[in-house]
Amino acid sequence: MSGCMLNYRTLRAHGVEAGKVRKNGKGYEYLSRFITDLSGNYLTTQESMDLLKMPRSTFFAWRRSVGVDCIQIGNVGLYSRDVILRKKRGG
Repeated sequence: MSGCMLNYRTLRAHGVEAGKVRKNGKGYEYLSRFITDLSGNYLTTQESMDLLKMPRSTFFAWRRSVGVDCIQIGNVGLYSRDVILRKKRGG
């Protein structure tokens, strides 16, 4: 491994960093564009593995070696569609 670190962020941290989640009193306000962005631009772990035709162990080895960003929602990992499609195209 070349010193890449897997970057896990929680859903809230990702939204705050992207400016699409605002602190609202004691809670947080998730803007509609944030939900639209997630549904349009991210794939689950299973969808990513299916698209890349990779078994689980190969996918996680690739993810670890490259340092692919992962947004965690509980036990669900989300990956950028662009990153997965780039890998599918041989990048």
